[in-house]
Amino acid sequence: MSTLAARNLVVLPLADVDHGNINRMCQALAQGLRQCGLEPAIIDYREPGEAPFQHLERLVSSGRVLSIMAMNAVGFPLVAHDMIARQRIRLFVFGTDHPCHLFPLMEVAPAGTTLSFPSASNLNCCRGWGLDHFDFLHIAHGAEPRIPIAWADRSLPFLLVGNLRKSSTQLRAAWTTRGPEIPVLEAMAEMIETDGALTLENLCLHALAATGNSDGPLSAPRAIAKIMRYFDTYARALMREGILQGLAGLPLTVVGDWRGLEASIPDTVRFAGPLDSKTVQDMAEHAKCIVDTTPAYYRSHERLFEGLAGGSLVALIGKTDFNDLNTSGALIQASQPDHLADRIAQIWNYEKDLAQRADAGRAAVIHDHTWTSRARCIKDALCGDTAPSYS
Repeated sequence: MSTLAARNLVVLPLADVDHGNINRMCQALAQGLRQCGLEPAIIDYREPGEAPFQHLERLVSSGRVLSIMAMNAVGFPLVAHDMIARQRIRLFVFGTDHPCHLFPLMEVAPAGTTLSFPSASNLNCCRGWGLDHFDFLHIAHGAEPRIPIAWADRSLPFLLVGNLRKSSTQLRAAWTTRGPEIPVLEAMAEMIETDGALTLENLCLHALAATGNSDGPLSAPRAIAKIMRYFDTYARALMREGILQGLAGLPLTVVGDWRGLEASIPDTVRFAGPLDSKTVQDMAEHAKCIVDTTPAYYRSHERLFEGLAGGSLVALIGKTDFNDLNTSGALIQASQPDHLADRIAQIWNYEKDLAQRADAGRAAVIHDHTWTSRARCIKDALCGDTAPSYS
């Protein structure tokens, strides 16, 4: 049996995915793991034929693999768990969204699997489902350090990146097919309008109680996760609509597919349409302020950390889980979308301070929130204990 010191390979799968820059984050995390003394091995399932699977089999059989790490479950092995266990390989899922989106995986993943999620509240959500056979960690998104574009050379005042293929009204109308879940979803929709600070799971639990479903079949973990997945799509659309309307008076550039937009928007907003990731990244580097459109119960997003690392300010609803970022001055925070424009106006009145705020945010990210920082947390989790037995 190979010693722990000899087992330093971490396998990271890539695949055809169309959301969240998963592959780019995976490659950035791989570089971070290398900086921490581990050896990342990329398995690219986009390659044709059996070659990727044969590559994985060779690595697993070598006795050198410490962990198979699936970014947002992409490439997570659904078979051969016995062989993986015999080689004492840790299975690790790096979650980038709310746990409800990975609940179907949790139903089939073997005991002993480690799952991390980006918001601290996510851990209580998972533990509330009684999933004691997994290990859960809070690991937020990270960022790649780079030399920022000078503030005076930034040509985009405000940049919003995201899609709105269906409006919140269209998504809510589709709930008519959800049967007994309808009253719960409708109650959640009413609650998020009045208390957007609630976590997604608390919105769901409060709605179950309000509709008399706290002890019925809808209170089972699988049912709760399913309700939250439906509602999260609606909440994201609602937030994007609200932020766009709230910031419509600003010189805002919007990237993405917004065919679902129903409100009229003034000419101050420029819609650039869907663009390739390299173009979007270049635009972000030239933006003074990145607008994060995720609901407040998401306390971490790749765009937030990458924006700060690139020397931009970031406007968002809610706050992060990190005091150093919340107090850096680089985050423009509000509790509601219609308050965000006022907060931006207050800060923009002191334009000479904007570059200093952005520098402070970048310094905080470089100090403790790079992908190498996240890799250190992962290495501690992987190497701190002996590997569990999967079952």
